[in-house]
Amino acid sequence: MEEKQFCGLIGSTGKGEAQIALRGVAARIKVVNNACQTTIEQHYVNTENIPIEAVYSFPLPMDATVCGFKITDAERELVARVMERDTAFDAYDQALANNHSAYLLDQDTPNHFTCSVGNLAPGQDVVVSITYVQLLRSRDGSYRVSLPSVIAEVYTPLDVARKMDPADLDRLYPPRALNKLPYGLSLEAEISMQGGVKSVDSPSHPIRVEMGEDSVRISFSSGEVQMDRDLVLNIEPVQVSGKLAYFCPDPFQEGWIGYAEFMPKLPEKARQPKNIIFIIDCSGSMRGSSIESAKSALLLLLASLREGDRFNIIAFGSDFHSLFTSLNSYDDSSLDKARAWVQALDADLGGTEILSPLKHALETDPEDTKNIILLTDGEVGNNSQIQDYVRKAPNRPRIFTIGLGRNADEELIKSLPRLTGGESEFAYPGERLEPVIGRHLARMDNPVVTSLSLNWGGQSRQLDSQCICLIPNEPLYFMEHLDRQPEGKVSLVASLADGTTLSLESGELQPCPQSHSGLPQLYAKHRLQNPGRTPSGSRQRMRSSRDIATEIAVKYQILSEFTSFVVSDPRRNESLKGGIELRRVPVAATLAYHAERICACAYPPTESVMFYNTLLDNQNSLSSKEDDPILSRLVLTQTANGYWDKSQLLHLVLGNNKIKSKDVADRLALTGKFKPAVAKRIGITLVVVYYLEYFAMISSEEYQTMLDKAKEWLAKNKIQPEQYLEKICRLFID
Repeated sequence: MEEKQFCGLIGSTGKGEAQIALRGVAARIKVVNNACQTTIEQHYVNTENIPIEAVYSFPLPMDATVCGFKITDAERELVARVMERDTAFDAYDQALANNHSAYLLDQDTPNHFTCSVGNLAPGQDVVVSITYVQLLRSRDGSYRVSLPSVIAEVYTPLDVARKMDPADLDRLYPPRALNKLPYGLSLEAEISMQGGVKSVDSPSHPIRVEMGEDSVRISFSSGEVQMDRDLVLNIEPVQVSGKLAYFCPDPFQEGWIGYAEFMPKLPEKARQPKNIIFIIDCSGSMRGSSIESAKSALLLLLASLREGDRFNIIAFGSDFHSLFTSLNSYDDSSLDKARAWVQALDADLGGTEILSPLKHALETDPEDTKNIILLTDGEVGNNSQIQDYVRKAPNRPRIFTIGLGRNADEELIKSLPRLTGGESEFAYPGERLEPVIGRHLARMDNPVVTSLSLNWGGQSRQLDSQCICLIPNEPLYFMEHLDRQPEGKVSLVASLADGTTLSLESGELQPCPQSHSGLPQLYAKHRLQNPGRTPSGSRQRMRSSRDIATEIAVKYQILSEFTSFVVSDPRRNESLKGGIELRRVPVAATLAYHAERICACAYPPTESVMFYNTLLDNQNSLSSKEDDPILSRLVLTQTANGYWDKSQLLHLVLGNNKIKSKDVADRLALTGKFKPAVAKRIGITLVVVYYLEYFAMISSEEYQTMLDKAKEWLAKNKIQPEQYLEKICRLFID
């Protein structure tokens, strides 16, 4: 009989599959404006002739507030309650000991969870429903819904793994399927926006879009997909308000919950010189398209620096090495050296040891204020260790992260910017990196918020330092518990790190609509993420932060690191004999962003093991867009001063192999006004600027820093591109 392997279980065809109790996962997503509610339905069936405990580890969005856990079978519906974590585990174990079925939902990390279905009888069929709410953030006028579907293979340093609880390692490294799994993911999404939905697309999956009068419905084109990559939906509304303000009674304690949005509009300021350290992941997990995308992004970042800036580059894997020994001035010499260094990089440095290069970046030139841009897939197992170091580091730099790939780990990518006043971005295969880079560079010019005060219609709240990164035209939102019903508008005064203040005002406060019914739970999660918000002098400060967090999570019935959902079926199953067999649900190997995947971990703790899985990259509609050769050439050839001087660029941009730089200088009437070398540079730079602004098949905003640098250089030579528009246009026509 044919032999078939499932997740390390080898037997006759179908035997291993029969031991996988999970038979299907359905995602039901409802988006109204920036409010998103998702229910994940996991369908379990015991096809064996013995009782089992099915244990399934899976990811959810890091900012998800898990507020519902229920179980449905043919006879009844069981609704779980949130309890203190140890109490919930004891209740679960006691139910199994009493021969009852029991169900437990636990949070392993901020974005990894485990569902335990205990004492599932032979033939028993149940659906476990997990509900969470979240607020979507607007980026460049669009919203992004991301649903991670599989815990990615991660790298854990050996010294960290040796200290970890074996149970934690089991959850961090669930069993991997070597073949197709008997369960997949289906999707039902409904999207409604005030003013309407302009478009919806997915860089991750082929989708079916049905445009209705009031909403848009989304499903997978194939009905069901394998859970080997994150689901990403990009939603472009007709308009983004950014000034919504709601209130509702607090159903869990006396008082009201307020919610307010603000749209920052920051005054333009002269650009100041910066110290920037670029840290690029060259570990084996970046092999293939990931490393090429990271290199392209880094080359564009280098081209976007200005004279007066200082920079360095660190490449890391199991070890790290840097371009310079310390921060180096940005000029043509250092730029040429950096470009050559970056182009020679490859994903050949082993495991993902992020902590050491971060320490090096922070401890080199310790007196200098720095910005760090980290490009990585973030797939590490020692997130807590990394965050603890950054949290305690003196003179913390602002860290900006770019998560690359189909399964970039949210915890690392989002946590470091939140600790330092930076910001995070994700780039899925096939999505352009240029807008991401442009947004990060713009954010560096904006000062971090050091303190905030909010006035909710006469009820003032002074908040501690928030480390918030202000982003022009991207909404900020705040939630607060209030003693009485708020009225009017909410005003905000922010103190900035540069000594200035910013005043903003929300829209008129309105009763909370049904779409934001999860506001109390969102507020509770917000409290857990901002423990410093406890009022000064409160007796609560005398208690441990764990006790306070547990009390909040239990009161508002949300999942947290200190609480779990649990419920038992009161029906005793007397027919079940013998012990319960453990069945860990295997997960898919991730569809890599590269051809060869290194799943690196230090497990078991006694030795370091490197697991290699060769996977085929699914190219079809998901392959990365090829770089525009002209734009790539322009990125590589702009000088530190901002001009271009390579005659070959004229051939590329104008499509004319015969034209020379002297011809351009003559036709633009530059000859005689400038020295020949300067006239050549001005002519070529004017043509490139015109191409980027009018002819390149991209938004000029994506290369705005390169354009600004070129125009500044032209202005120093008393050249205004607009004065040459007609003559340059003739060059393109002729």
